[in-house]
Amino acid sequence: AEWGSGQAAAPWTAAIDSAEVILESFMAERGIPGLSAAVAVDGELVWTEGFGYANLQHMVEATPETRWRIASISKPFAALNAYQLAAEGRLDLD
Repeated sequence: AEWGSGQAAAPWTAAIDSAEVILESFMAERGIPGLSAAVAVDGELVWTEGFGYANLQHMVEATPETRWRIASISKPFAALNAYQLAAEGRLDLD
């Protein structure tokens, strides 16, 4: 795990420890070879970690910097962004 600017003793340490267990279990149950995770608090990146492998064929470990193909997951992000702009009055959805 990588911690941002000396944050390891922060109050969210236990939550991140739990997240690690949950993510590892999630991967095992679903046969997911690897993933990267990050936590930001008040806009500051406080934790990043890679789990498993980015490339099983070549046994390349996942890191926080691994670039993953996101495929169709970009659509919900675009929809959320449009909703936020509409809520701010900066976009008319009609």
